[in-house]
Amino acid sequence: MEVEIGFESVAQWEGYVVTKRDEFREVLFSLISDSEGHKRMIESLLDRVRATEKSSYAPIKPREITFRGNNDLEMMTQISKMEILMYNLYSDIKKAFAASETELLLNDKGDAELFLSTIDSLIQDEAKHMEMVSQYVRNVERLR
Repeated sequence: MEVEIGFESVAQWEGYVVTKRDEFREVLFSLISDSEGHKRMIESLLDRVRATEKSSYAPIKPREITFRGNNDLEMMTQISKMEILMYNLYSDIKKAFAASETELLLNDKGDAELFLSTIDSLIQDEAKHMEMVSQYVRNVERLR
């Protein structure tokens, strides 16, 4: 979640402003918008997770993400790595959740379907993001 929070910080707007290519701006704007929605989805999921006096989770702090000094292609490469990280993280959460006893994980076991559908939605969005960004990263890799 810290990546989702960090991505909607000043850094991505900084990237949006300094980006010279309109197509990069369109991708960045879409990612920024989706990131805000993802943050809310994750907060909703965390509210459903069972935490006892012995187990809790620490508040999540935003990760510092900066594009300062990067050109457009370097920025897209960095974003691509974050999108892959988030896709893998959400996929791993889904696998772990499916293999666990949901009544031990959630405040209300009736939330299991909502939890899984939210994770599925996040996975689908990250797959879309990886595809959006990969066309630019592939072009960089071909140049090297």
